[in-house]
Amino acid sequence: MLRVEQTQRCSAETKARLEAEEAAKRALKELERVQAEIESERSMFMSDAEKQADAQRAAAVAARELAAHEAAALQEERAARVAAEDAARHVSATLTQLEQAREANSE
Repeated sequence: MLRVEQTQRCSAETKARLEAEEAAKRALKELERVQAEIESERSMFMSDAEKQADAQRAAAVAARELAAHEAAALQEERAARVAAEDAARHVSATLTQLEQAREANSE
């Protein structure tokens, strides 16, 4: 009778261990699923962060290019202003010479 009780107890313990192992396997599978889901979402997040970083780099490059174009436009504007001032002085000098020549001819 003692052996029957021991056998039944061992059977119950074995059954409990098997059930615990099954539960542990299910929990491990669930954990792996959740970890995969988290990793997937993190990858998506990292991709978004990388996209944002690329967009910020592109914006910085565009801002530098715009600044370079603006500087070039300012230099061109200054050069055009200097050329216009030189042309105005030349026209003024030419007009002065023409007036002097007329005065000399009219005398």
